[in-house]
Amino acid sequence: MRWLLTTALLLTLAGCATRRPVPPPRPGPAPSAPSTSSRPVTGQALRIEIGARGSGRVQAVPLEEYVRDVVVSEISVGAGDAALAPAVYEAQAIVARTYAIGRRGRHDADGFDLCSTTHCQVYRPQQWRQSRWAAIVDAAVRRSRGLILLWQGRPIEAVFHAHCGGHTSDAVDVWRGGNAPYLRGIPDPFCVRERPVRWSWRTALADLQVALNLRPHTVVGERLDGVQVVRRDAGGRAADVLLSGVRAPIVSGEDMRLAVLARYGASSLQSTRFDVRRDRDAVVFDGTGAGHGVGLCQTGLIGRIRARQGPVAVLEAYYPGARVGRLTSS
Repeated sequence: MRWLLTTALLLTLAGCATRRPVPPPRPGPAPSAPSTSSRPVTGQALRIEIGARGSGRVQAVPLEEYVRDVVVSEISVGAGDAALAPAVYEAQAIVARTYAIGRRGRHDADGFDLCSTTHCQVYRPQQWRQSRWAAIVDAAVRRSRGLILLWQGRPIEAVFHAHCGGHTSDAVDVWRGGNAPYLRGIPDPFCVRERPVRWSWRTALADLQVALNLRPHTVVGERLDGVQVVRRDAGGRAADVLLSGVRAPIVSGEDMRLAVLARYGASSLQSTRFDVRRDRDAVVFDGTGAGHGVGLCQTGLIGRIRARQGPVAVLEAYYPGARVGRLTSS
């Protein structure tokens, strides 16, 4: 399931927030196969791998303690927006809890439930104690205790991202799968009003070729001649991209983005909401937004709270058809 945005939205590195920095994005959690774990989840501890993937450090963490630390690891409100903090943190707590319950057992084969990286959700033990909003976060988690997002009585895939650029996207267009009915794209003027995120990234074709060849879905061979968007989704994202090289695969825009991020980091290809052009021996990407664009837009969340929408209304807008409620069975 990973960065400061409007009102100092902090996505990968939580810390002291400033008002208007331009953030690098984080991938955010993506849909995965349903959990096969049959153990009850509410009121029990989660087995969390602490630190980097493969660290081997597994710790049992009570669910609500996990939620509290995920919330401050994934989102932060700046000092100038104290009035927004209770509702923002309450909404993110519901999302974090939903993800934890719905994806518990995702790493059963590795001996734990969830990792503490952006593959699941960013979790840093006792991170909340370092936040200026520690008391407000704690109260938001307690106030929302037991609340999750449900579809037909089951926890949803509560994926989220930093900034949708004005429109979220269907999961099936971004990941070519995961076509849950509540992961549909919606127009979202709130994030753009809150903070327009525009970026540009230029790289040599030879360097991009290296990145693409490191992932099996994007291999182009010994030469890359160009990149062309051949299909966009309703959210304006590059759904299908032609990579012209020795091989000429048509890949999803998100597969290409992840290949670039893995090689060049979070400030490179920040989203797939981009235009691309060749400039001699280089390619230039000009884009908007940050992250994969599916589910909750965290910048839009802050914008909607500023517009006096409540946490439940905001979440039910970003996950159409899902409802906030309590899990009655597991």
